[in-house]
Amino acid sequence: MSKTFSKKNGPLVSIGIPVYNEEKFVSETLDSLLAQDYNNIEIIISDNASTDRTGEICEAYSKNFSQIRYSRFEINKGQAENFKKVLVDSKGEFFMWAAGHDLWSPNFISACLKKIKKNRASVVIVPASEWIDENGAMLTKESGFNDTRGMDIIARYFTLFWGNMHSAYGLMRTEIIKTWPIRGIIGEDLIMMTFLAFRGDFIHEAKAVWSRREFRFEKSYAERLQRYKKGEQIVASTQMSKLIPFTLLAYYLICTVLKSDTSFLTKMLICFLLFPSMMVRYFSGKAQYQVI
Repeated sequence: MSKTFSKKNGPLVSIGIPVYNEEKFVSETLDSLLAQDYNNIEIIISDNASTDRTGEICEAYSKNFSQIRYSRFEINKGQAENFKKVLVDSKGEFFMWAAGHDLWSPNFISACLKKIKKNRASVVIVPASEWIDENGAMLTKESGFNDTRGMDIIARYFTLFWGNMHSAYGLMRTEIIKTWPIRGIIGEDLIMMTFLAFRGDFIHEAKAVWSRREFRFEKSYAERLQRYKKGEQIVASTQMSKLIPFTLLAYYLICTVLKSDTSFLTKMLICFLLFPSMMVRYFSGKAQYQVI
């Protein structure tokens, strides 16, 4: 029986979990979200044709917890369709994506919700992040955060362009994130960040902690690209995207700027700075995987 949500308990927050072969971690992930101290939530799970016990585990949770809805693609649709599915099915005033292997502090939603309601110009509340290994032990790896308060649009755009993509897992305003057209290309998280840059501030909330699980340990740039061409991802699906992985990324970054609701001069300045910035980001990204 479905749970009836009420604004008396605060605004409904939707949590979208696109999963694929997460049997090792998904129970811990769902327990972490169910343990939140803010209760007016819905958890939407979309299973991208998992071949392990992920579906069995998630279906059992959906039967035992009325906050959880589970659906499954019978054939692999690719990561983009899975991410889109949970967003489209969301009903809350606020939305967040959650990976099927990560963890969150019990106050994650309540802290982010308090911050986003207080700051009307915000579009994303960016959590503090830490890295954990397969067993949940803390890693020494560190990450920064984005906070764009007080910046003009150009500064905000390039702060997000050069920053990490952790903001994609922050708490967002649903009506705004639903205007983003998910396309399913390499670097889509960067396109989303810059798309949202034109729509408001990214604000850091240090009290909300997201524990990101590191378990892939790719040793080369080639290994990373290979992940985009098979399995859950299926991002580099066309011949061109396989030969030139980031061709479409550059195109859509520029389109996002040109279609933004800002002045012609601002658009031209961002595009002028964007061309060299894309080259530097591309080659610096490759360089971090080089063996020294």
